[in-house]
Amino acid sequence: MDRALLGLSGLGTRVWQRLGPGNRRVRSHRLGLLAIATLFLTVGVWISPLNRPALAHDPHDVVIRVLTSPQYSQDQTVTALIRSILYKSTDGGDSWTRIVNGLDNQANFTDLAQTPEASYLISPLDGVYVSTDGDATWAKSNTGLAQSHITQIAAAGSAALVADDEDRVYYRASLDQPWKPVLGTDSAVSAMTIQTLPDGTHGPAAAGTDTGQLYTTTDQATWVTAAQLPSSITGLSVQDSTIWISTAIDGVWRSTDGGKSIEDVSETLADKQVESVTQQHGQVLATTWYEGTFRWEPETETWQPLNQGQLQNEQADKFEESHFRNIALSDQFDQDGTAFVSGFGGLFKTTDGGQSWRELETLSNGIVIGLDVSPNYANDQTLAIVNYVGEAYRSTDGGQTWQALSQGLEIPRFNRSLEPVNLDQEPRRFYHMAFSPDYAKEQTIFASMLWQHLPRYVGQRWQVITSPTMVRSPALAPSPNIANDGTVFAVTQRGPVLRSRNRGRSYETISDIGAQPGNESPSVAISPAFAQDQTLFATGTGGVYKSTDGGQTWQSPNNQPLASRATLRLAISPNYAQDQTVLVGSSGGLFGSQDGGVTWQAIPLETAGAASTSGTPNDETPEEKTVIEAVAFSPDYANDGVYLVSLRGRGLLKTADRGQTFLPGGDPTLPLAIPNNFETSSMPLVFSPNYAEDQTIFGFGAADAAVFKSIDGGATWSTLPIERAPIFESYRQQQYSLPQTVSLALVVYRNRLIQLGAVLLAGVLGYGLASYLRLEKLMSLNRRLVRFGTAGAAMLAAVAAVKLLW
Repeated sequence: MDRALLGLSGLGTRVWQRLGPGNRRVRSHRLGLLAIATLFLTVGVWISPLNRPALAHDPHDVVIRVLTSPQYSQDQTVTALIRSILYKSTDGGDSWTRIVNGLDNQANFTDLAQTPEASYLISPLDGVYVSTDGDATWAKSNTGLAQSHITQIAAAGSAALVADDEDRVYYRASLDQPWKPVLGTDSAVSAMTIQTLPDGTHGPAAAGTDTGQLYTTTDQATWVTAAQLPSSITGLSVQDSTIWISTAIDGVWRSTDGGKSIEDVSETLADKQVESVTQQHGQVLATTWYEGTFRWEPETETWQPLNQGQLQNEQADKFEESHFRNIALSDQFDQDGTAFVSGFGGLFKTTDGGQSWRELETLSNGIVIGLDVSPNYANDQTLAIVNYVGEAYRSTDGGQTWQALSQGLEIPRFNRSLEPVNLDQEPRRFYHMAFSPDYAKEQTIFASMLWQHLPRYVGQRWQVITSPTMVRSPALAPSPNIANDGTVFAVTQRGPVLRSRNRGRSYETISDIGAQPGNESPSVAISPAFAQDQTLFATGTGGVYKSTDGGQTWQSPNNQPLASRATLRLAISPNYAQDQTVLVGSSGGLFGSQDGGVTWQAIPLETAGAASTSGTPNDETPEEKTVIEAVAFSPDYANDGVYLVSLRGRGLLKTADRGQTFLPGGDPTLPLAIPNNFETSSMPLVFSPNYAEDQTIFGFGAADAAVFKSIDGGATWSTLPIERAPIFESYRQQQYSLPQTVSLALVVYRNRLIQLGAVLLAGVLGYGLASYLRLEKLMSLNRRLVRFGTAGAAMLAAVAAVKLLW
């Protein structure tokens, strides 16, 4: 018996003692009070705080590196690697654009460098990318590099250094020269730097390794082995003969003789795990793993914290990542006090020399993560989107204006709590959405969200449906015959396949195809003739799986080429019953099957310039180096033979002869792609069902809440911004009206209220039983005392029962 029940028992004993012989009217009055007290105490047991589930999601923006323009004070330009994607801001970080033109990388970007002459990006598998037109276009620049992974880059003036995973450093003096090896190190290079001289040229350079060995040069051709540091070198900054060195666990060190000797200057540094160090504009600044930014005070030779507002992120510790990375200063830092710090939890900015910092929104929560078009688009002009965290919108005028689909998306419906939540641990997160094929009649939209939530929008509100098992990133596939069979499938990241036969009101687990590779989301395609052939396709560890019995069993051909590819995205021909055609985009090219998935062939795309092979440090074929971001069939494919393919860094390709030839289309600066490292099963290209007449296509991939639209078959595109509704921000702050609060309380305390109802019913039954049996005569006690006492005892017994059994 728990503390609450013991308290109730003690109270009952004391009341019974007080209700001894005496005035009957007084005893009746006290018995009434006893009944009321019993009711309120019982309610208190059930409306007490519940055990809150731990929230699993944190919508952080992992900013790997940030750089300011050499002319930041004039152009307000900042570039950053955010979740390994290149983003650019021209308003000091208030808004961002995703840069994609020419960036056909297979692996994530890991480092970034910039000079007035050029910008540089490196990817381990792809080598070096260079832009000389303000980041508008990019091209590989790998001539002279060995076929190995590039790990580090540093640049100044027209010169640049890169390092690879074979412990080599390469140098080139200008963009028109090949890379030349200049240094072989004792272990992996972990940091590099080149001094930028006042006239814009470059001066001395330094490199450090993960074993703490420092190397220096004054002419980039002749390198000398310099000081040995006690741990891995994480950052370097050179000005003439002064070198500042940050280390992984031993703080910051300084050399004033070009690296021959070093001294430990980190005695007053609160955090010895230092990620970067820089000396600019008369300032020396360091960024540490946990504590953020510190400034060196030369007069006192101490470090002073400059980290107010630099927020840590608890998931950094979970993934053993540093909370803060590097710092980038304005070219007029001594005047405008502007600087940026990258970190696991986001990007931080100061405009007062580091006295205070504020976090910027880089990857907007409004990023579109799912898009679909009404099957009745020709008549209703309807499309809908869901975004990264907790918002959904619908347009009924082809995307010109949008209305929030907010009812039912209040936070308490998902975390079952009315308590304030940490906004960095938002419990809502969309993965996928799809219109019901019978939308014209039933007006239903299906969606999938974090963990067990499979909501559906019907009757002007969301209904939060719970799946029968804990799932992640479900891909939805409503049956084309849903009007008759009511079927919706959800293929999940870890393998379980769910099915609903009542239009999404409930789901059951029917099979399991195994987990997706890594942290990828599944892709699913359902046959347009599902009513007849019961066919579905889904992706998994073994490539593409096929079911011909409505998802009950699955088969995957052995040795299919897709088994070795990642990020698979399925598209099925609208004429599948006749042509048996399925397409799969992947991280290693486009594949097609014309026999219902029995065999697969790579589809060449190089005739349209789809792959860039010049100077790429690997041995793959052009098709294998092509990353497919999206593929979609024209609804009129049986007649027009059209499908579209979005290629990373190369823009849109279009075929009108079923893949025999391709022509470039659209705008190569348009990111028709799922943002990197976002879990979603959506396709970033969606045709209008009325494409044969309206030539309309929609897409997504912008850095903020927006969709792309083409009305000429993909030749030109416009951007349709989505004005985010204030109601969703109210939801994030958990600000609700009184009727909403009452309604949400009924949701949050539903089980408690049901239990309370059972307890009250037990009291009524106890009272009725005592009355029916006339127990007061058997016990020779006061009638009210016996009846109310029996009711109270029944309620206490019910409390114990439901606490034990519920």
